[in-house]
Amino acid sequence: MDVRSLQQPSKEDRSPSFEQQFLNDKLLGQNTLQFTKVSEKGTADALFAECLESIRHRRFKLDPDVDNRSSEAVEKLTQEERAIAEKIFQRVDPERKIAPRLESRGCYIDPLWDPFKRVEELQQQVAQDLTEYAKLVGAAEARRQRLLVRASLRRQYRMHDPLSEGHRRFFGAQRADPFPTPHRVHERFWDPSPDVRVALKNNNVPISWRDLHILHHFVGENGLILPRRTTHASRYQQRCIFKAICMARRMALFPYDWKPTQGELMPVMDPLQYLVDELTSRYKATGDLRADAMLCVMLSKYPKLNYFRYLQYKAQTQKSEVEAMQQQEEEDRGDFSRLLRKYKRATTDQDSRYRPTTSA
Repeated sequence: MDVRSLQQPSKEDRSPSFEQQFLNDKLLGQNTLQFTKVSEKGTADALFAECLESIRHRRFKLDPDVDNRSSEAVEKLTQEERAIAEKIFQRVDPERKIAPRLESRGCYIDPLWDPFKRVEELQQQVAQDLTEYAKLVGAAEARRQRLLVRASLRRQYRMHDPLSEGHRRFFGAQRADPFPTPHRVHERFWDPSPDVRVALKNNNVPISWRDLHILHHFVGENGLILPRRTTHASRYQQRCIFKAICMARRMALFPYDWKPTQGELMPVMDPLQYLVDELTSRYKATGDLRADAMLCVMLSKYPKLNYFRYLQYKAQTQKSEVEAMQQQEEEDRGDFSRLLRKYKRATTDQDSRYRPTTSA
């Protein structure tokens, strides 16, 4: 056995401690310290990589058993990465307006600028936009499908309803016979059709022989006058209808033995006067402003026509509007005398109905 191997190493051969090595490195680096954060490598973490590599080299010098040297493949990949970064910088800044802070300016790469940062932010923004667009498209598609489902349900409901017209057209079924009606029904249960209702009302004017355009509703196919249980008219209306048809037949305006169609006859009167009456009835019933405007034009263009019903309705409307405005103004002032007189008059009229009249 070698005796020298058992001897303790001297202070000169002993490896320095960590504190001593730190002080040595500090004193050694004061002369070669860089005061700018630049590096020869062209990546975003170049400074960190350089520091880490210097630490590994120092560790390799202190501990030769650990091999931390970079291989040829790593160096080749580093060179390729540097070339790619250089091409990116040339494409982004072809005129080289930004001066790099490097010792070797030939590569023209700034390690403190990450060329992929904007790309990543743009990718995130595009992903968010696509997500929002997908939500919007999904909502629109869901609404479209919902509307289609509703329309389909409506069609299916009409299609599978045995009493509907759609069911009859889809399955090719024959039209069912109408429900039989009793021969005699009380007047309270009469239900005339809408056309018959309009014909019987006749704009609140008794039916006369001039109204040939509505007399065909009350005549059968053989020319006979229909009874009340068929026409659903009141007793007074039935008398007016009978007199009007008889008078029209005597004047050779209405046939005896057949029923004319709706478009074959027209009222025996001035067409302009008939138009005035129809427009007046429409304006009173629905407040049609178009009919009102046409009546105003006809009033100035044809002043000889009879506008009594139209002018009467306009006067009543204006009077009611003025009274309502005055009543509102009085109520705003706290005066309810008009309203009290109205209720008092209504109460007096109701009491006078049942109060026996006393003669003096």
